[in-house]
Amino acid sequence: MSHPVEEEYQDVLQNLESAVLAVSRQHSGMPDYFISDAYEALITNYAAETNERIPPKLRINGLALEVFHGIKNVCEWRLGRSTFEAAEKQGGTTVETPISLEILVKCLKRLHKSQKYWTQEGGRQGYQNYISQFIR
Repeated sequence: MSHPVEEEYQDVLQNLESAVLAVSRQHSGMPDYFISDAYEALITNYAAETNERIPPKLRINGLALEVFHGIKNVCEWRLGRSTFEAAEKQGGTTVETPISLEILVKCLKRLHKSQKYWTQEGGRQGYQNYISQFIR
C-alpha cells in the first residue's frame, strides 16, 4: 500500500533521493548508515524549526555530514529559501511552489523509514541500490 506522502510529494522525495545518490556516486562503497545519520539530523533540525526551537548542535561528521549538506541544499530549495544549482542549469533558480516545513519533515521521515527498510533487506548499501533503480 502506498503512503499519501509518496503519492502527493513524489517529486520532493525524488529530489531528496537524487541528492543522496549524488554523494553516494562520489563515494562508492559508502554504507547506508551515513544516509541514516543524515536523515535523522535533518528531521531533528527541521522538526525543531517547525516548533520554533533552536536546532541542536549537529553531531555528525565525515560522509554523514556530506550527505546531510547535499540533502539540506535540496530541502532549502524545496522550501523556497534558496536557489539550487541543478535548477539554474535548467533555466530556473527558484522552486515554483515551495513546500511547508511540516511537509518536508513528513517527506524526510518517509525516506528515513524507506532507508531503514531497504538497508535491512539489501545489506549495507541496500537503500542506495534500491533508489538507484529509479533515479538517474
